[in-house]
Amino acid sequence: MVAAPRVKESAKDEKRRAGSSPFTPTPTAEDVQQAEGRAPRRRTGLLVGIVAVVVALCVGLAALLAANFDDVFAQRRDMAIVAHRTGGDLAPENSVAGVDAAAKAGAAFSEFDVRGTADGAYMINHDPNLKRVTGDPRTMEEMTSEQIAGLKIHNQFGSQPAEAPVPTLDQILDAGKKDKIGMFVELKGPTADHQMAEDVIRTIREKGMEDQSVLLSLDYDLIKYIEEKHREIETGYLFYFSVGEADMLVGDYLILEEDAATPERIARIHAGGKKAIVWTVNTEESMEKFLGSEADGLITDHVTQVKDTEEEMSHRTDLQRVVDTLFVG
Repeated sequence: MVAAPRVKESAKDEKRRAGSSPFTPTPTAEDVQQAEGRAPRRRTGLLVGIVAVVVALCVGLAALLAANFDDVFAQRRDMAIVAHRTGGDLAPENSVAGVDAAAKAGAAFSEFDVRGTADGAYMINHDPNLKRVTGDPRTMEEMTSEQIAGLKIHNQFGSQPAEAPVPTLDQILDAGKKDKIGMFVELKGPTADHQMAEDVIRTIREKGMEDQSVLLSLDYDLIKYIEEKHREIETGYLFYFSVGEADMLVGDYLILEEDAATPERIARIHAGGKKAIVWTVNTEESMEKFLGSEADGLITDHVTQVKDTEEEMSHRTDLQRVVDTLFVG
């Protein structure tokens, strides 16, 4: 009988046969159990290492925060309180009594509105006409200073005095100089032009109040004019809406409504070398928010309440400061 020819094994067959060689034994149950025991130990070691790194980072961060706690979680900032329309709710609006009350309450500034009269004088009133505050429906622009001087401002806040005369620009500035309070002088109405700016600045200079006064306007062109002609006079631009490039605007102060006063915009204003003032801050929630913000000041009708809130915030615990910084302000 003829033997079958020998067929050469393929590499695959050789590999399979080698796998069953006595020189490569099959793992035993004990081997498998030992391997399984080593895997959890490796995972445990990795987990311990991760935890150690996290703890080290936390300790380092805690040490850093402890060394710089007052910088990170500021307890109290130097915040300028501005009394709206001379004294807010402390006196009849836009009156000499309001300036006196604002200074007595500790406000840094008293804000008021200047308008021109029919005979070229400058007197103080916010609205287009005098009806709301005096009962007379006429505008300042159609009345003489003598006619306006005979009117009385009715106190709508219930504080004292019950009424006050409509003051002139000179009377308001004299009160501010006597009380040593800053003056936020808003140029208001249809007569708020270059001539008004020149006249008001001349009056401020005559009284030696350049360092005590800031000229405000809603008219950006008027602010630019003052900045170009009178660099030594500080100015402030008020706007009702969000301005994208606020840091590019001229003016020493940029005065924003609450909704526009975001931390990012305030930071950009500061980066542009200007101060950020928020208006009109009248609710308790807004007071706490902006007193704890990076704003430089706030305008309010409630100076006493703001000062009380500021005092309360100065006594916060460290935990309260952390919570307010992270979750409120």
